[in-house]
Amino acid sequence: MLGYARFTDSAPCHFCALLASRGAVYGKHSFVGSHTGFKANDEASDVPADYVDVARVHNNCKCTLRPVYAKSQAMDDEAKFYKTQWENSNDVNDFRDNFRTYEREPADVIELQNDLREREDALLDAGFDAFAPQVEWARRTQTLLA
Repeated sequence: MLGYARFTDSAPCHFCALLASRGAVYGKHSFVGSHTGFKANDEASDVPADYVDVARVHNNCKCTLRPVYAKSQAMDDEAKFYKTQWENSNDVNDFRDNFRTYEREPADVIELQNDLREREDALLDAGFDAFAPQVEWARRTQTLLA
């Protein structure tokens, strides 16, 4: 694994967007020492409650980290969007004053479930045991989406 990239909630502040614009530069303990008095953002309902303290840096934050396994995954579309804004800014204040959030497309749950079924089938066809962690993850995630 190369590292972790910051993944923001649907309504990030300019600071979190700036951190996300860096791509996969974080280690798994990058945000361990963040503020212990942190309060999660109740308005960002797109992030499950169990994930809100993974990459916290301030109050009302629901950002998290995503693992990155290949250089091609280091910058997702959202990170590129924020990086372009940063590169077109004169400084942090300019970035903050002109900051725009990334508009995400809603997830197609049926498509995700089909992808997970295909992944499970591919793993089994490749010789993975039915109780291998990779297969169980695919099954469990399908169940969570149901």
